[in-house]
Amino acid sequence: MSLRPVITVIIIALILGSIGCAPSAPPQIEQPLEEEGVRVPQDESFDPASIKEDDNFKLPTANLKTRTVSQQGEADETASITFEVMEVAGYRVQLYVTRDEFEARAVEEEALLTFDGSVYLIFDSPNYKIRIGDCTTRKSANELRDKAQKAGYRDAWVIQSKILIPKQ
Repeated sequence: MSLRPVITVIIIALILGSIGCAPSAPPQIEQPLEEEGVRVPQDESFDPASIKEDDNFKLPTANLKTRTVSQQGEADETASITFEVMEVAGYRVQLYVTRDEFEARAVEEEALLTFDGSVYLIFDSPNYKIRIGDCTTRKSANELRDKAQKAGYRDAWVIQSKILIPKQ
């Protein structure tokens, strides 16, 4: 057997191997095609700093329907109470803080059953806060906090907040 065909095969293999290992062209990033003339102008004329805040903000009149029960036990939903509320500085008791919405709603339902008065579920990203009461004095807020702590909310604490009270 001759050495010449073997050397030829080896040389061809080396040439093909070196061609296969050669670097390729750098990848091209395709730019999205822009359609000619399809530009939407943006209105930037609104300036939020130009809005004046009114400290005497009045909330709208609230219409609450009450249920009166007749002697037969049937509900009569025709009675209604109308009153105006105003927002003033006051106090609330914060019962619980969590990042889980379902847990917050469960605590809110429990608080509705436990306490008389208003229960608030406030989302202050990323936390859900459950607060109770509309106390006008710190003393009444402290009493409500003590009641909450006795009901099992050991971490309940008083916070200053805007509260809603009936207008007189």
